[in-house]
Amino acid sequence: MKNNAVKLKVAAEEIKDIFRKYEITGSVAMYAEGGYGEHLTYLTAPYSIAYMYNDNELRLYSKREDFPNEEAQRKKTSETAGMLNMLTDCNGINFMFTKQIYEQLETKFTITHVEKNTEN
Repeated sequence: MKNNAVKLKVAAEEIKDIFRKYEITGSVAMYAEGGYGEHLTYLTAPYSIAYMYNDNELRLYSKREDFPNEEAQRKKTSETAGMLNMLTDCNGINFMFTKQIYEQLETKFTITHVEKNTEN
């Protein structure tokens, strides 16, 4: 089953390549048989002041001297705020959708779900 953990890591890297190619950001949750899960958040884009380090550390860059003028700084900072708001809304919708499906499954069947696999 360890192969599934590797599959998820490889898939996450491929998804990051797509985000980079299209200069977009996103958040993805993935699951593989055997209780393996992977979550990816990618926030680095030309229109964003956010920069991701090591997949789990976020830095915001918005020093005045890094922009040609205050309007450019405001625009990029506002775009980042909009991006984070949209991703939060979309992640919330995804959570509520999968939670509702799980609860329906739970009420219709006796469930013994696969436990989270903590192997790396």
